[in-house]
Amino acid sequence: MKEVYSSEQITKIAAFFKTTSLLASLPIPLLRQLAEICQLKDVEGGTVIYHKEAQPDFLYLIQKGSVAETVYYSGSKAFALRIRNAGDYFGEMGILAEREQPLTILALEPCRLLALPSPYFRELVWSQPTVCHTLMLELMDRLFNNAQHRVGTMYLDTYGRLAMTILKFTVNARSRSRRINLTQQALAASSGISRQTVTTILKQWSDAGIISTRRGSIELLNPDALLDVVMESEANR
Repeated sequence: MKEVYSSEQITKIAAFFKTTSLLASLPIPLLRQLAEICQLKDVEGGTVIYHKEAQPDFLYLIQKGSVAETVYYSGSKAFALRIRNAGDYFGEMGILAEREQPLTILALEPCRLLALPSPYFRELVWSQPTVCHTLMLELMDRLFNNAQHRVGTMYLDTYGRLAMTILKFTVNARSRSRRINLTQQALAASSGISRQTVTTILKQWSDAGIISTRRGSIELLNPDALLDVVMESEANR
């Protein structure tokens, strides 16, 4: 049974919606209506929020934490395509296409999510041109960035590929986060590099003050240095 929110809770949820790129253009009265409809979900890190081919029941907006859009290969190895952070959303493609979800979504850390049932989200998109416009622009950006990343990696050595992958998940992402919650194994899979090579390169960059590493996460300290790595990699190919 859905929780009934107090007026104060609805006000806080509506205020959060106003900070997101997807819903920022909507008036507060409409955001309050959406706040009353949505469901609040807290999930632990490592939780699969939904599997590929699941039914598209909700659009999720991330109030706290981060998730990875992943595909799996060789049975259980995860390849992270994108990382979504606080203020981002996911689940829209399956809802709008009225098909099963195309990706598996994994919580990278404890997350607080606001889940909008798919019928309400679908109605919102078709009735609010600004929401539809935002979705189209962000889809175009996503397609361009993915194409740029794939073409770029064809001409980069291992250092350049790893640098580009980290930049893709941090400063080149919409949220401009400096931290990514990915294991070195997942980062290796996303870069097309062996785990051992990733560990060696990350150690070199950590010693140089370009990044700092913790268990399951990497923080980018010097983006310009990684950009230099990409440029040098292209020049040397």
